[in-house]
Amino acid sequence: MTFKSLRTAAARNWKATTLVLALVAGAGATAAMAYPARSIEVEYFSDATYNDPVGGRGITCGGNQWHWGEQTEFAISYSESCDTRDPIGF
Repeated sequence: MTFKSLRTAAARNWKATTLVLALVAGAGATAAMAYPARSIEVEYFSDATYNDPVGGRGITCGGNQWHWGEQTEFAISYSESCDTRDPIGF
């Protein structure tokens, strides 16, 4: 083999190795993005009477997060199991 053919073969191997590593890294990143075990909602109120909602936040079983308004010390949270086999929600 000549130096030029060795260099070409090395470049081909480097590209193939880079592609394999990129695919493995992408698969690992996808696998790491798991859905939550529970959906959670927190509702914030203006005072201790819990009559006037002023904000909220949460995460769904699909992993979508949302929020609105402001956060206060007066909060009520709700949680529900994302496991559809769990009829009670625990």
